[in-house]
Amino acid sequence: MSLRGKEQARATHTTVYWLSDSENLVAFLARGSRKPEIQQTVLEILALARKLLITIIPIHLRREDPRIQIADAGSKSFDSDDWSIDKESFENIQGKAGQFTINLFADEANARVPRFFSKFFSPKCKGVDAFAQPWDGEHCWACPPVKLIIQTVEKIKTSNCSGCLVVPEWRASHFWPFIHDASGNLVFPFKMETAFTPFIKQNSGARTALRGRPKFKLLALFF
Repeated sequence: MSLRGKEQARATHTTVYWLSDSENLVAFLARGSRKPEIQQTVLEILALARKLLITIIPIHLRREDPRIQIADAGSKSFDSDDWSIDKESFENIQGKAGQFTINLFADEANARVPRFFSKFFSPKCKGVDAFAQPWDGEHCWACPPVKLIIQTVEKIKTSNCSGCLVVPEWRASHFWPFIHDASGNLVFPFKMETAFTPFIKQNSGARTALRGRPKFKLLALFF
């Protein structure tokens, strides 16, 4: 191999340090396993790594290691904002608003529109982080986490888009002045609203107010 070829090979090769508190995992990746089903999985991992020019270096860490404790805490957490409304309610709203072209806040499990932006990368999403993507020219279905409602409204105001924003009918909430004035009228960019009571699926399994058939209504705000 020429010097240039060696430099290109080094430039595209990646080393991954796999940190784990599992001694078995480290042993499997380093020496393999006598159990056929485990060995098959190990071989598939190493074959894929070789294809992608990745060298895996497994490292065993004790449970007391701060990095393992952080990973454990993250795996036990849940996202209380990961919710979606039932299909029938969605279709009723889409019947009034017209066919949506993009689902702004979704994942592969709860997307109501084939094209969607996701919080984290997934093979089917059209982009990561809706606020980092252009909304111009889109007819948006926006069912955002409550904490992102104000940011969503501000993004709608500065985008050449149309669609529907779904929010809880919480008149004392921090986001209420961003959708209604003191007289209760809609403010820009909203043109019409309709109240409905959907069945809410809490995708994370968390027990929150946004779960099941709520006692309050939700608002579909058309813009």
